[in-house]
Amino acid sequence: MSGTRHPVKVATAAATSVLIFAAASLTMAPPASAFGTYNRFGQNAEHEKITRSLASEGFVDDGLDLLAGTKGQLGGAGAPDELGSILIGPGSQHCDGAGYLPGKKGSQKEADDAFRDCLRWFQWNMRDALDAAGQLVNADLTIDTGQSQASFTTCAWPMYRGADKTALCTVYNRLGRSLHLAQDFYAHSNWSDYSTGTTLDNPPGLDRVEEVPAGLRFPRNANLVDLEDGIINACDNTNVMKNWCVGRVKHDNSKLTGSDGINKDLGTVDVDNCWASKDGRHSVRSSTTDPQGRTNFARAICSAINQTKVTWGDFQKEVMDSYGDERGALIVQIIQTGTVPDTTPQPNPDTSTVTDPDAPVTTDPSDDMRRALRPV
Repeated sequence: MSGTRHPVKVATAAATSVLIFAAASLTMAPPASAFGTYNRFGQNAEHEKITRSLASEGFVDDGLDLLAGTKGQLGGAGAPDELGSILIGPGSQHCDGAGYLPGKKGSQKEADDAFRDCLRWFQWNMRDALDAAGQLVNADLTIDTGQSQASFTTCAWPMYRGADKTALCTVYNRLGRSLHLAQDFYAHSNWSDYSTGTTLDNPPGLDRVEEVPAGLRFPRNANLVDLEDGIINACDNTNVMKNWCVGRVKHDNSKLTGSDGINKDLGTVDVDNCWASKDGRHSVRSSTTDPQGRTNFARAICSAINQTKVTWGDFQKEVMDSYGDERGALIVQIIQTGTVPDTTPQPNPDTSTVTDPDAPVTTDPSDDMRRALRPV
């Protein structure tokens, strides 16, 4: 599967001018994804903050920065918002959907196909990360120090598979892209929402907060996994698909598109307390509260945090199952820290001259004789 190329939106000659204009526009406008990657454009680096919840799962220092991103750097979880990925990447990298509401425009098959594209992208990237993880430590437990190097200079977050400079960069890139997609699912869909609505602007919510869909567990066969009933993934009406999204459940709630949508984003995230505040650009849907007083945005954040930890747990288990406990433990340590551990065998301490402080003090009997014969 690692040799299969993902389907992507390829620019034709007729569309070249559109892409040039889009590239110029992106210097002034944010990516059209749900949770944000940047600390500007009204975004609050939601993907970074959500991914940093893995600090409680053993990620530290460079390992956490390279996966989650840090000030001025995207990291693996922000890779889908990198310029190249935005321009030619498939909508499935953000788990965009067909926005189908029964009785409205579209069909259930169309909606299911779009969601399976999202699940396939998730599974492909997770598998690529797992394959790359095996290159960090050899079967004889020696570490490949070249493949285990990663930094913000080395890792350029290419969208195309096989383009990373080292295996560790591939792990952060592909694992991060899977996390980004899975986190966006909760922002783009009705999965965790509390809603009894029936309209395109306010479709029914599934109220499955902090639950994970079967297809977003790893490993799974995205082509065969059963899809849960009632999932609505919003149509991204912030790009060239705007007209196609008419009559469908939409993403955006901004004045730019003139529509209300079910996106849940653009707030301040408190990962430690699984909470999120609202701001002036929230849609009615995002700001709706459940009986416990949590907004749909907060419910999406909590669900995305749970998904992030579940995804890492699934990945860690597969590393152990695939490469064995001892080799797997070294691989996990490298990924979590972003550094090569010192595995140089340490010499055994010389215990021949170690004195037990609790041992009774003994003297040579001849010492007593010499003291007795010493002149006074």
